[in-house]
Amino acid sequence: MSDSIGTILSKGWDDFKSNPIMAAPTFLMSLIILIIIFAAGFIFMARFAAFTTGSIPGLPSFGSAEIGLILLAGFAAILFSLISVFIEAGLTGMAKEAVTTGKTSLNDLWTYGKKYFFRYLCVSIIIGIICMIPLTIICLPFVLVIAGLVMSESMGGAFLALFLLLVFYIVLILAALLISLPFFFASAALIIDDCGISESIRKSWNLFMENKKEVFWFAAAMIFISIAVTMIFSFFGSLLAIIPLIGLILNSLISVAGTSVLGALVLLWTVRKYYNLTAEDVFEESAVEFSEYSEIEQGILDAGENTVSEEVYEETAAGRND
Repeated sequence: MSDSIGTILSKGWDDFKSNPIMAAPTFLMSLIILIIIFAAGFIFMARFAAFTTGSIPGLPSFGSAEIGLILLAGFAAILFSLISVFIEAGLTGMAKEAVTTGKTSLNDLWTYGKKYFFRYLCVSIIIGIICMIPLTIICLPFVLVIAGLVMSESMGGAFLALFLLLVFYIVLILAALLISLPFFFASAALIIDDCGISESIRKSWNLFMENKKEVFWFAAAMIFISIAVTMIFSFFGSLLAIIPLIGLILNSLISVAGTSVLGALVLLWTVRKYYNLTAEDVFEESAVEFSEYSEIEQGILDAGENTVSEEVYEETAAGRND
């Protein structure tokens, strides 16, 4: 019998307490991105302030320096996207080590990230394309209707557009959840079972088809926890916003730290759930086989790290028959 969601959450939390280093890679990368955003915002505000005070006559223009910054920002966005894929692959490997051995380190991040980067990237792209096609078909009618109501410029049309926009968000969330569910464990299968791109997607699909309710409720729990934690951090962020500038910085740091911890926990819970669903039969067979031994044989098994030689087994079996 598979573990309950509560048991998975509890064990995953214990895994994280033993390996808080799992939050470090995401935190550091998010911190770098945050610094870049703050720097870009500061430059923009300084330029806008100069324009409003008359230091820069006319409208702000885009010179070669600005165009270069825009191109650099685009290159940085692509680079950080690739780095994030590397980190996600490495963190999944770290989660595997934490769950199976109890300990992990940043060496595992490099080892697993380097080994699975390309396959992880391909799986992410393929799943993204597979999910985007039906989502586009579902959402396109809403977008067209809402756009038509907004262009009508009537009060009734505006209210109806707001209502449809709310319905659109709800439908979008539910559709994204249902469409992506069969691929929920594709990344975990890729790294835990060391399989190929198509095989990892197939394994995730088969696992979902065999455990629809369990996968649905587990994924729903992950989404609920993520939303709840985000709302909590948003609430504290609104309190910190009272403090000029420093409050914004503190809120950003707390949000980055919270997101990093939450991401590590979700990975640990996902890996534990994958093991729980795929290894259940193995654990049951091992338990039945172990129960067939006598108490003496069980003691030998415990002393020998669950291994017993054929000679020892025959001698203990003969003694039992005598």
